[in-house]
Amino acid sequence: MTGDTSASQPPSQQDYVDAVTRLFNAGETDINGGVHTTTVHEELDAAPSTIREHLNALADDGRLDRVNGWSPETGRPRMSFRPPEDR
Repeated sequence: MTGDTSASQPPSQQDYVDAVTRLFNAGETDINGGVHTTTVHEELDAAPSTIREHLNALADDGRLDRVNGWSPETGRPRMSFRPPEDR
């Protein structure tokens, strides 16, 4: 903390990209290799629905890739995200 008493700023789009990239590189992924929104939620101070909205927008813009993965805990299918493979 820098001592700033103002309310914290919401995460930027780059914060979302950086979080997905960091978590992906650390192996915090679903069975199919993507990072799920609940994992990003553990990193960023934002509601899960807000995270999902931003990650979908970033995927639409080509800044992230969508992956159909499976939860490591339950084995159930779910959408996850990863850095684009061309990076």
